[in-house]
Amino acid sequence: PELSAALIYNPKNYSLRGVISHLLLGPNLTKSSTSNSVLAQLNPAMVPELNLQIDDFWYDKISVGQVNLVTHRLPNQLILDKGVVSAKEYTMNFTGQWTRDNKQEKTTLVLQANLKDLGQALTRWQLNRAISSGKGEINFDGAWHGNPFAFSFAGLSGQLGVKIKNGRII
Repeated sequence: PELSAALIYNPKNYSLRGVISHLLLGPNLTKSSTSNSVLAQLNPAMVPELNLQIDDFWYDKISVGQVNLVTHRLPNQLILDKGVVSAKEYTMNFTGQWTRDNKQEKTTLVLQANLKDLGQALTRWQLNRAISSGKGEINFDGAWHGNPFAFSFAGLSGQLGVKIKNGRII
């Protein structure tokens, strides 16, 4: 991981707030056996309340954009009150929660994405650019068993809606 930030940690209310000017995370963070054992032991009570702005977030070689996160904690839960990811091609707003009861974990996520240029967004995310231009929206309301880092399509349940207009399949 690579980080450049101005952060304030408050131990009295167990919170972290501030601005991260640059954050780079790689796939090894969530895929290596060492990090999996660390992430597997992580629970919502261990994560402080967050109020973060990340000006330049990268995952591996992908420039994701600007990220804003606001969370609060309840017993056995971390509530994502507000999440926003923005780039010139898209804006994604999301909320959710991570719950742990009796070692059973569940993550829920509600996402609304406004796509200003789907073709360029696919290029940004280094995905097969099968669509030229295109505007639209994606709505997702779903959940999976496990923590947020244990996401898998196999364990996913929920609803997905996609609307695309003014684009071409190429």
